[in-house]
Amino acid sequence: MRYVMFHVGDAAFGGRLELIGPGSSESFMTRFLRTRGPGFHHITFMVPDVEEVARAVTELGLTVVGVNLHHPPWREVFIAPDPIHGVVIQLADSTLEYPPLEALLATPERDVTGYPHNAGQINDDWWQPLWTERPLHRAAIRSTSVVSTDTEISRKLFGTILGADMSHTAGSDHFRWPGGCLDVVGGTKAGVARITLTGRPAADFFIGSAQLRFV
Repeated sequence: MRYVMFHVGDAAFGGRLELIGPGSSESFMTRFLRTRGPGFHHITFMVPDVEEVARAVTELGLTVVGVNLHHPPWREVFIAPDPIHGVVIQLADSTLEYPPLEALLATPERDVTGYPHNAGQINDDWWQPLWTERPLHRAAIRSTSVVSTDTEISRKLFGTILGADMSHTAGSDHFRWPGGCLDVVGGTKAGVARITLTGRPAADFFIGSAQLRFV
């Protein structure tokens, strides 16, 4: 596959949005696109100890798959998409850290061996020509909204196990971490409903069935 990580916002505010596309061979990405078409594939949480979190998730009754604990710069497990959340949830830890956002935004130069990274990655600089492209509009990610068919399980997962600060307004649970915010609402069709962005640089649009909404 190919992927590129965007920070949608500035050094003070915003969030990360990862775009993934298929490579030249069969992979999970080609299978996903063939069965579901374009859309949101996963939500990622960095945790202090992925093994400990995976045990807690299993005790909660959720299914953990894709366990990969052999590469300390990026260890990961996945919570399989299920009727509760309807989206893959990636949990990862790393012995490395990303540089401050100000440093990442200052230059396209990257020493990826010093950042959290998957084993065996190649062609790390394919995206650099995009650096000179001027953005047409400016926005910042405010929150991601997920529909849950069991909000009590969601509170235990995001609030208790993943350690979010929780609040509740108008039928929606709000979970906040230093790196982002997740809104969870109850419903019968689980999945990512939308990403809310600040500003109004463009008309609302969709990635698959999920809306990118500007406010």
